[in-house]
Order: sequence, then C-alpha cells, then structure tokens
Amino acid sequence: MTEAQTAQEIAQEIAQHIARDIASEITRAVPGARDVTASIQGDTLILDGSVRKAAERNAARRIATSRWGAAKLDDRLTIAPNGDEAADDVYEASLESFPASDPPAWISRWGWPLLTDSSA
Repeated sequence: MTEAQTAQEIAQEIAQHIARDIASEITRAVPGARDVTASIQGDTLILDGSVRKAAERNAARRIATSRWGAAKLDDRLTIAPNGDEAADDVYEASLESFPASDPPAWISRWGWPLLTDSSA
C-alpha cells in the first residue's frame, strides 16, 4: 500500500465521519426528519431520507451546507406529509413554490386604449 492510497483512505474515512455527523445533526435538529442518511462521493454531499414539510427540507439543506461548506449538495430528501408515503411531484412543487415570488399578473380592462374613435 502506497502513501497516496493510505492518504486517500484516510480522507474517505474522514469524509464518511463528517457525513454521519451531518445526518445525526439533521435528525436531531429537524423534527420531521426520518431515516436521513448522508454520504460523500467526491466533493458532493448526498442527502437521503424524508421530511414532513418543505420548511424542514430547507432546514436540512441549511445544516448540510453550513457543515459541508460551499461544495456540491445532492438533495434527495423527499417530502412525506403523513410520514408513510412519499408525496407526489406536484404536491411537493406546490409546497416549495408557495408563496410565489411573483404574484399573477392582473391587467385592468380600462388600461387598454379604447377601440372606438374618440374624434367623432
């Protein structure tokens, strides 16, 4: 075994220890976190598991990025409101998009120029 292999194995062991700590911290700090695991592949932190609400998912992301730094985060957390079944994509998207950043456009009918000839 060369020194480079040993250093690489030590770095992988440290990374996996950090990943376990991040998963433990998320489980303690986020009330709806269930079966959360974290692993590291290269410079990417991968989160797996489920939470009940989008806010809990965001809290887990904040913990992960604060501990892992500016490296890549692959968030595979699902939102399961009842705790048993995974929420469908439409439900999850609606949770994450509310409140919308931009309200729907509203145009007054009276704001448009009149179509009649006003000179007559």
